[in-house]
Amino acid sequence: MATSLTHSSGKNHHLHLVDLLEVALAILLAVALATAIVPLLFMNRTLAERQADVGGHHPLPLAAMMGDVAQVERLLAKGTGFNDLGLGQMSALMWAATEGHTVILEKLLVAGADVNAANTWGQTATILAAQWDDPAIVKRLLQRGADPNAFTRSGRTALMAAAQYGQAATMPILIAAGARVNNQDRQGETALMGAVRRGSSTTITALLKAGADVNRQNHAGYSALMLAAERGDLAAVDVLLQAGANPNLKHRDAATARLIAQERGHERVVERLLQAELSS
Repeated sequence: MATSLTHSSGKNHHLHLVDLLEVALAILLAVALATAIVPLLFMNRTLAERQADVGGHHPLPLAAMMGDVAQVERLLAKGTGFNDLGLGQMSALMWAATEGHTVILEKLLVAGADVNAANTWGQTATILAAQWDDPAIVKRLLQRGADPNAFTRSGRTALMAAAQYGQAATMPILIAAGARVNNQDRQGETALMGAVRRGSSTTITALLKAGADVNRQNHAGYSALMLAAERGDLAAVDVLLQAGANPNLKHRDAATARLIAQERGHERVVERLLQAELSS
């Protein structure tokens, strides 16, 4: 490859256009070869060789992520690495739970994978699974001893995740297992607030029936009612008011839910909240 340099003003050095194109093509070729060949080499190495792939990842999480039952069985037979964190700082159990690989999940549980192990961000398999529409996996993890109140580094629980993503079928399973409905994350957010942000009346109602505090406020002073007003969600406002939400609460900047709705032009919500204020 040509590498000659030209001089500009006696000071600046520039590669020829040809050189730049050759470098770019070389990089693209290297990436393509790595993408195509490395996984094949990785999957065929011995256990000792597979302890760290080119990215420093362990093989079992990768096999679990890919849903490769045969490879998972081979690796489990070695008797080690059940809880190693691999690709994405996830264990094999976390990947199986996230991707919905129930057969692999069961094999890992039987082998002794730690159901309460957490990744770098404090996420457990249960917290990860709770955001997907697969309540059977959440139930199985809980049956094997998963902590329903485990929380991430930001303080988020599995119930908060289920509420945020509108997983109405998963929430009762977590609540029945002892998930605390009024836990707050580091921002003071609750599962109920997450359900309101999602705009799901079903999950809002389920949390209220389970004892969610309708008037709890986050660290900015926002209540669930204020969040519903901010979104202009009249259905959620009605549900919350019927559950005893206080329309006169103020956040740290001294605005009520009605004022918040008014600022955003949600006229129907403003009318409903004004009625609630007058009758309170």
